[in-house]
Amino acid sequence: RDNTVSDTPALGADLSGLAVADGRVWVGDWGEDDADGVGSVVDVDPETGRPLGSPIETIEPVAVAADSESLWVANVDGVVERIDVRARRPTKRIRIGDLADVAVLDGTAWLTSLDKGLLLRYDARTGRELGRPIDVGSRPVSIAAGEGAVWVATQQGQLLRVPGGG
Repeated sequence: RDNTVSDTPALGADLSGLAVADGRVWVGDWGEDDADGVGSVVDVDPETGRPLGSPIETIEPVAVAADSESLWVANVDGVVERIDVRARRPTKRIRIGDLADVAVLDGTAWLTSLDKGLLLRYDARTGRELGRPIDVGSRPVSIAAGEGAVWVATQQGQLLRVPGGG
């Protein structure tokens, strides 16, 4: 409202991917060394900017999505991890191969397959695949979930709407 920015403690070396859910901000961190394949996700108190727990180790994250029970982390190696928020550990690993982005809406985790042009959906609680992939055309690079739909942006400049989340 007043065009000010509040400063928060340093959270990592190379931040990537953000999600907000259930009173937390989730921040992906590639870590100190991009070549080692090790990164993490930190959950942060939105009021103080301070970490709420120890970092959750993962492969270098490129995208993060969350709901109250699960954290979905898309990693640089084309794997998506479903992380149980309470246990703070991965419960499911899904190899997409050419992953671009991930979003969560109403209990469904949505993933894009960049080269195949697909939108994939999984049960956010169990990590079980739901239905068949949805062909969204060439190179879906970003997705967002809200306003009763899943939104897909493509490298060709299209904005696609999947009503009601599919």
